[in-house]
Amino acid sequence: MTTLAETFSRQGITLETVTAYVQHSIDGHGQEIWQQHLTEIEQRYQHAGNQAYVLYSQMLFRPLEGELQAAGLETSRELRADQ
Repeated sequence: MTTLAETFSRQGITLETVTAYVQHSIDGHGQEIWQQHLTEIEQRYQHAGNQAYVLYSQMLFRPLEGELQAAGLETSRELRADQ
């Protein structure tokens, strides 16, 4: 997959470019991450309920946060995966 920085160099830095890149990443990796970590997610759900979704979102979005930063964008606290 092309990095976000490479995508910016071809398409420019726009909100549409960022959202399309993030959506493509989620579509491409979301199910894979879910399947790879399903046992851990289920265990977390049994012990802490909705915290299982926090775990999944951290696994899904942490790499994207790094890509955004590597492309020169700042992430806000609402996007950070470590909260």
